[in-house]
Amino acid sequence: MPVPVIQIGNSRGISIPDLITSAFFLFVLPYLSWLCFVLVQNIFAGDAGALEALGLMFFVAFEALFLYLLIFKFKILRIDDRALYAFYPLLNKRKSILWEDFQSIDAQVIKSWRTASYRKIVIKGKRGREKIVSISLSDIEFENFNSLSGALKIPKIKQILHKIDLELAYEEKSSYRMYAIASVFGFLFMLYKLFFADIKSLSGMLIFLGILAFLSVRNICKVLWMRKVLSKKSA
Repeated sequence: MPVPVIQIGNSRGISIPDLITSAFFLFVLPYLSWLCFVLVQNIFAGDAGALEALGLMFFVAFEALFLYLLIFKFKILRIDDRALYAFYPLLNKRKSILWEDFQSIDAQVIKSWRTASYRKIVIKGKRGREKIVSISLSDIEFENFNSLSGALKIPKIKQILHKIDLELAYEEKSSYRMYAIASVFGFLFMLYKLFFADIKSLSGMLIFLGILAFLSVRNICKVLWMRKVLSKKSA
């Protein structure tokens, strides 16, 4: 029996998970698991009351939600000249949309009270006569959302992206500046503490300093991106 040959085009981009979202899952999930373990121990030992039992239910619900998002939503994207591919490693599931089978794109700015506003794109394509395949990407999922979305071989993609870029820039204009100023001042304060104050845990201080430095650079880059987008509008 001949082995089928899978044609792979020239790569145009591979997704990089968002660093803040990834860090959130890496730290929050183990911490919630530890809290649940401690509360279960206290309940079985008879040292916990109704408040602790309620807290356990709350933490279990949150951990179940985070696990659901991690298992069913975490994906790796690859874009080449032929198609858009999505691989869900925790489900061992694959999806793909050939550019010749592209049908529609839905690009929007998602406004949520839980998180800052973010851009999301949903691409739909046909497989066979009836089956519709959809693949989404957002900048809350992927660190390199701008380069990924720009690599999509979709008609008028630049105009579509510029529209949601403008909407996000207007929506988060004041927030980006506030985040950048707060992170820079936080970094300078921790730098002062590192050199001029009595530090009990140098390793912990250096880790925290590194996190603040990363957030400062990230937020400054967001402000510069926002100014670039708004300057294109004025031009």
